[in-house]
Amino acid sequence: MIAAYPWSPYFQGLLDGLGWLIAQIYDLIPNYGLTIIVLTVLIRVVLLPLGVKQIRSMQHMQLVQPKVKALQQKYKGNKQKQQEEVMKLYREYGVNPFSGCWPVLLQFPVLIAMYSVLRFPQHPIHIPADSTLYAAVTVQIPPVTSTSDCLEGMPEVCQATTEPGPSGGTSFLGMNLLCSARDAGNPDATLVDNHKIDGTRIVYDVDCGSGVATRIPYYLFVVFMFGTTYFQQRQMQKASPPGASSSQQQAVLRIMPILFGVFGFFFPAGLGVY
Repeated sequence: MIAAYPWSPYFQGLLDGLGWLIAQIYDLIPNYGLTIIVLTVLIRVVLLPLGVKQIRSMQHMQLVQPKVKALQQKYKGNKQKQQEEVMKLYREYGVNPFSGCWPVLLQFPVLIAMYSVLRFPQHPIHIPADSTLYAAVTVQIPPVTSTSDCLEGMPEVCQATTEPGPSGGTSFLGMNLLCSARDAGNPDATLVDNHKIDGTRIVYDVDCGSGVATRIPYYLFVVFMFGTTYFQQRQMQKASPPGASSSQQQAVLRIMPILFGVFGFFFPAGLGVY
C-alpha cells in the first residue's frame, strides 16, 4: 500500500490547485518550459504588491538615513539607547529595515510548492489525471502500482520494468525538464518515487540524454539561475542606503545565490526554469 501523504490537507489542496493551473496553461501552450514561464509571470503578478511595498519601504529608509546617522552619533556611547531610538524612528516613518530580505525569503515557500508539483514521480501526483500534461509525464514514467511491475530479485528497491517513453512533451531548449543537471547526459539516469509501495522504493528509468553535449543547456541554466539571483541581491544592496543593511541581512543576500545554484543543480530542470 502506498504510504499516506505526510503534509497537511490544506497544503495538499494548494498543491493540487497549482497543479491544475499548470495543466490548464499546458493545454493552451503545449510546451512545458513556456508553461512554467507563464506560471512564473502569474505568480510574480500576485506577489507584486509585496514588491511595491518593499520599494516604498526602501525609499523611506533613504529619507530617514540622515536622521539615523544623527542618532548614531548622538548615542554612540550607548548602543542600547542608540538601537531603541533608531527603531523608534523606523516606526515613526513606517520603515521596515528587513524589507530587503523578504522578497528573497518569500521565494522559499513558493519554491517548495513548485518543487512538490514539478517533481516526478511522486504520490500523489498534483496534476489532473485527465490532462495533457499528465499524459506527457506518465508516458515517460508510467506509474507503478504494484511490486509485480518490478524487476525480480530487488526486495528493497523496485526497478520499474517499463521503458521510458519519449520526452518531447516535457522538453525545452534541449533539456528534459523532468531531469536535473546532476543526471543530465547520464544514459542510466533514474528517478526515485518519494513514497514506497509495501516498503519498497520505486525507481524509474528516465531519458536525460547521453554525452557531454547534452549537459550543456542544463549547466547553463544552473549558472543563469545563480547569476540572476546574485544580480537581484546586488541591486537590492545598491538600492539600500549605506549602513541600512545589518550583517544578518548581508549574510542572507550572499547565501541565497549559492543556495539557488545548488537547487538548480540537484532539482528538476523545470524548477530551474521557474
